[in-house]
Amino acid sequence: MTMDYGHQHYLDILQNQKYIVVCALERLERRTAEVLYKQQKWFKWVRERQNKEEEQRDNESKRIKREAALFKRHWKEMQARMKKLRAKEEAQQQEQYLDRIYNERKSQEDDSTDSDWDPIEEVVENNRGNFIDLIKHFLWQDLAPYSDIYSHEVASTSEGAEHAPGERAPAATNVPKGSKNKKKAKAKGAHVNEGPKDIAETKAEMSRRSKEGSIFQHAAGLVMRGSIESPVELDKTPPLPDQEIGTLLEEIGEIKHLLLCRLLLSHATLLPAALKADSVQELLNDQDVSTADLRDLCLKMERPDLQDIRDACADLARGEEEANTDESEDDEKLQVGTKQKSEFRIPFRKKPGALPNSWQSKREKQLRKRKKTKQSLDQEEEQGTYIDFGVIDDEGDYKRKKMRVKICGRSIWNYRSERALTHEGWYHFSIIAKDSSLFDAIRLCRHWNEFFELNILAIYQHFPAANWLMWVGDRLRIQLLQLGVIPYSQFTEADTVTVHHQTGSRGGGRRMHSVVEARNYISAHIKRNDAASRRLIQYLSMQASDMVLMVRDAKTGRLLVKPPAEECWLLREKSGVGRASKNEWNVLKRVGPELFKEVEDQRSWHFGFAEYYDIWIWDYEAGQCYSRLYNGIQELLIKAHRFCTVSDLYSLSAPVLKTLTRDHKTYRVRKIKPGENVVSLDGEIHSENTRFVFADTRSGKEESPNKLFYNEADMLEDQVLFPEESVEDPSKTPFREATGGMSQFESSGFDLERFVHDVDSDLDEFDREHEEYEDTFIDDHEHEEDDDGNEDEEGEDEDEDEEDDEDEKDEDDHYATVDANKEHEEGSQIAKILTSLGIRDTADSYEEQTESLSAPKEQEESTVVERYVPSKEVQTYIDNWVNSESSYYDDLPMYDQFMDFMDREKATVFKESFHKADLQPGAQRQYIEMCSMMKKMRRHLVPSDAKTLEVFALIGWMQLTPLMHRRVLRDMANAHALMSLFFPTDFFYSESGLEFKESMLINQVERMKRGPPDRRSYTSNKYRPKEFWRELDERPGNYFQEKIPPDWDVVARPIVARLFKEGLIGPSRLQAVAGTILVHKESNRDQDLYFDFRGNISTIVMPPDLQDPRISTSSLRSSIQRFASKHPTARFAILRLWSAPHFYPLMLGFDKRENHSFADSVGRSWEWKFIPKDMPCSEWSIHHQCRMRLQPFMHLLKGKVEIRRDLFIVMGTDEEDLMRVATAVTYAVQTKPWRLEIDLWRSFVNVDTAFLEEMEDAWLDQ
Repeated sequence: MTMDYGHQHYLDILQNQKYIVVCALERLERRTAEVLYKQQKWFKWVRERQNKEEEQRDNESKRIKREAALFKRHWKEMQARMKKLRAKEEAQQQEQYLDRIYNERKSQEDDSTDSDWDPIEEVVENNRGNFIDLIKHFLWQDLAPYSDIYSHEVASTSEGAEHAPGERAPAATNVPKGSKNKKKAKAKGAHVNEGPKDIAETKAEMSRRSKEGSIFQHAAGLVMRGSIESPVELDKTPPLPDQEIGTLLEEIGEIKHLLLCRLLLSHATLLPAALKADSVQELLNDQDVSTADLRDLCLKMERPDLQDIRDACADLARGEEEANTDESEDDEKLQVGTKQKSEFRIPFRKKPGALPNSWQSKREKQLRKRKKTKQSLDQEEEQGTYIDFGVIDDEGDYKRKKMRVKICGRSIWNYRSERALTHEGWYHFSIIAKDSSLFDAIRLCRHWNEFFELNILAIYQHFPAANWLMWVGDRLRIQLLQLGVIPYSQFTEADTVTVHHQTGSRGGGRRMHSVVEARNYISAHIKRNDAASRRLIQYLSMQASDMVLMVRDAKTGRLLVKPPAEECWLLREKSGVGRASKNEWNVLKRVGPELFKEVEDQRSWHFGFAEYYDIWIWDYEAGQCYSRLYNGIQELLIKAHRFCTVSDLYSLSAPVLKTLTRDHKTYRVRKIKPGENVVSLDGEIHSENTRFVFADTRSGKEESPNKLFYNEADMLEDQVLFPEESVEDPSKTPFREATGGMSQFESSGFDLERFVHDVDSDLDEFDREHEEYEDTFIDDHEHEEDDDGNEDEEGEDEDEDEEDDEDEKDEDDHYATVDANKEHEEGSQIAKILTSLGIRDTADSYEEQTESLSAPKEQEESTVVERYVPSKEVQTYIDNWVNSESSYYDDLPMYDQFMDFMDREKATVFKESFHKADLQPGAQRQYIEMCSMMKKMRRHLVPSDAKTLEVFALIGWMQLTPLMHRRVLRDMANAHALMSLFFPTDFFYSESGLEFKESMLINQVERMKRGPPDRRSYTSNKYRPKEFWRELDERPGNYFQEKIPPDWDVVARPIVARLFKEGLIGPSRLQAVAGTILVHKESNRDQDLYFDFRGNISTIVMPPDLQDPRISTSSLRSSIQRFASKHPTARFAILRLWSAPHFYPLMLGFDKRENHSFADSVGRSWEWKFIPKDMPCSEWSIHHQCRMRLQPFMHLLKGKVEIRRDLFIVMGTDEEDLMRVATAVTYAVQTKPWRLEIDLWRSFVNVDTAFLEEMEDAWLDQ
């Protein structure tokens, strides 16, 4: 028996209560959620109302505090006035007592007695008078009563001498002596004569400051005297002459009145009275103007916003008619010169810590938002600066109107000036806003040109303001400012912060390490859409071994240039036990959004516009001296601005310096007056007496700089990197990376939409490749080959953004067509086969539409052929092929399909870059002609069952199936058409082929007699004779750059620039590279570029499966003769793999690129992405690749094909056999992965032994 004494029952009750409470809480939570959901729409409104009320309370509190501060600053005057008021009140009380006694005696004269005095009304009247006096003081009106306070130059009167310092003498009145009104007038007059103290500068104070000058406030750093900017050391601003001071004070007085008018224009309650008044005095005397309004106006006049001061200075120079143009840079149509990514474009996977694609600060977002929401020029960035005097027309539509209005007798425009402020305007601004700095003025600039002009004026100490010299900074900053680079943050102590400390060694105690590494960096702004800025960015990105670069467009927020994620660190450390190399780095500071926000919050100045680029540059190596980074940037700036002499360094400042002159007595820089005959600052720089000297700081000897200024090699390199500058306006040139399709593919990734919609297979890829290549190549290179620089050719003056928009529109239309035709599943496989053979199906077919979209309109008429109906035999082949292909690809893994797609995408990009980097004269036009000929030949062969059966017969002979890849049929059709050009055909007598009848490609005999093209030799470093390297080895110097003579630049750098632009080489971050460049002249040829990789020869070990490609020409001819002796009707083909003079179309692995890096003549490091012909044993690589291409078919080709390096000797027993074997070789070379091609211009097809015997050996060995 269990005796729980009720405990269990009690616990059950508690459990039941807990369950009830939990259920109630759940119901309460659900109900709360329902109520909150219903009231959620009010949350935002309530919060907005609360914020608005809180803002109003804050504004009123600030206004009260400002008013209190206003009177607190003049407490002495208030005390003097109150003392007089108390004395006046006592006198009034005594007089009231006497009046009461007097009235008792003379009760009959009650009507003539004065009324009692009301002190409250008097105080209110005195306050109003005080505000009026303050306004007059601000406007420099009625200054005589204030002279003894604000200026010691005016002698005090005898009556005023009786008063204590700081008090005013009462003004004389015409009221009869002893009267009551005289006493009131004296009390009020004492109030009127008391002027406010230290509210604003008086005329005398400003005059004295202009005469005596103000003490300069210098920034920390190295300040150099004796330079053009600062010839002597000045502690104060130079004094102004008396005549100029008088004129200046008159202009400033007018600006003060315009400032009042501008403030009245934004004051809703005072504006009606101001429009009626003909003067300021009339407005102040208007009794309808309340004291509160005068108080607000007084507060604004005492401390106006800098924007209002700038507007008033601008109003002084505005005429009766103002041009309706904005001087700000109109670059809305100038976008970054790269196409926007497709919605489905998938970039390659980003690494952790990689920079985002875009970033903008809150200030930039607000600035962009204000600009977007701006409806017209009437609406300004700040509320209350524009009053609309628009009209309503007859149709009831309201129209805004810009006009001049008359306020207090002065006419001003009813909107703020958006034009750049003139020299005089900023000069007046610096004097009026004497406590401001240039950091404040920068925010008020409308665009870059206005800011840069203001910057130059400040550098040459044009403004008589003490604080404006703080902007200039030290000597290093001045040099950057004059070259258009505006630094705002930097770190220069990396060499002192970097520490490497390690203790212990093997057997000597435990290892411990402590390492801190830092990089110097500089962040700055440069002008947007400027040719020099674009060149600077490109030059910096090519200095990968010395600097790391990040570029951000402040207007859009996009990061135009992003460094690798692993190179974004600026400060890192590691410490612990063991080897330092095995420990991980702890990054303390890196370039990214967090650092951007930190620097943004710490900055003391910002631009008021967004038309600039934000650049970050930092050292690649840690612990370097800051001077190395600074000097590197300065040298690139000189190149970017194309300065050829020292005096050119001042060319950016020349438009401003031509308007300035320096007084050599006071060293004051002033503006040249109209008609004045004086020497300008620019004239002093270019004077015959001015001499620039370069000297070694250690020895003191004069030394001319080595490759410092812009030279011929730089010009030739720029022509390759920036060809658009010859046909576009350099001042409106947006930034475009000087990279080809290959680099863009590496950075942007692939278009997934093409894979999803199967566009890769359904379009005629051969046509798409070469049409795109032809269009882009002609646009990029046509003007380079034109010696006359013809700029009138069609399409050269088109805006690039419009072209991009058209391309994107066409792309969208194309994919829309793809989506609309996805329902045509039935019969699509047959249509694909017909398309592969060049057959156009019915007009409603999906392939018809996609192909018509991809082909240029001007070619449509020439490419249309009659509808072809296959015979039963051909249809049987097609049906069998379709069935095999469908059954295979239905089960093919998605990964394999995607890899085929990637091979096709890469092949398209690679081929375009290969041919653009082919520097053989005329090679690009020859390639375009060959592609066009092949395309039209393929379509010419379509309406023939016999030719179609030949294609299927070749597929059957080579035992090809759709299981290999889905482009087997198309590749075979292309190879068949390519070889058919050299066999009997009526193509060259047809309408489509008549234009090629006289082509040198077909006239093989004449082409053979002219000899092989003038090409650099293919021999690799290993097999070069020693004489080839003698000139390089005998040059003095220990480093590559010291061995390279300057005259090599003219030859080498344009070639290196072309290879870089097309993506064949890329910047390398290696400090110690594997090779260098060499300019050499082979026999009967001009100088050409070669690469020295001899240091790698000793490390090369040939795999056993590679064959020696060094087969003699006589051995090849012997093979041909033996085959001809066995087959009397033998025909031959000499097929050569396409390659450029400097490289083979074979990619280098990432792990092999370091071994093929090299340095150019200016110290930049590069690395090859593809196999250079100078690579040791490069012949072995291309020979092995050619063997591997034919390896699967050697059981069919054995005895009929000889391979040497990139040459195929094809032999057939007769024409038919040669056609079959040559087509098979062409197919094997050009099929998957579709990167190799046969170069018909260096090949000969369907020739006999007599032709080969007459042919020079150079054709077989080039």
